[in-house]
Amino acid sequence: LMLQLLIKSIKWLENYEKWILTTCGQTYRSESLQSKFPSDTPHIRLDEKWHDLSEKFSKILKRNDVLCQ
Repeated sequence: LMLQLLIKSIKWLENYEKWILTTCGQTYRSESLQSKFPSDTPHIRLDEKWHDLSEKFSKILKRNDVLCQ
């Protein structure tokens, strides 16, 4: 149950980041992140990072389901 809730939370964050990109654009997102977390790295797509993370946890959840059967 904990992993399922975690995955749902991560999916919500992914959708939020997609909404930010659709509503305000990548330039806004990059500038807002840069002001809070200055670095020399180029902009990152947080929606893609959240998606990758949810995929990893989904695989863990599936693996646990198989082990528990």
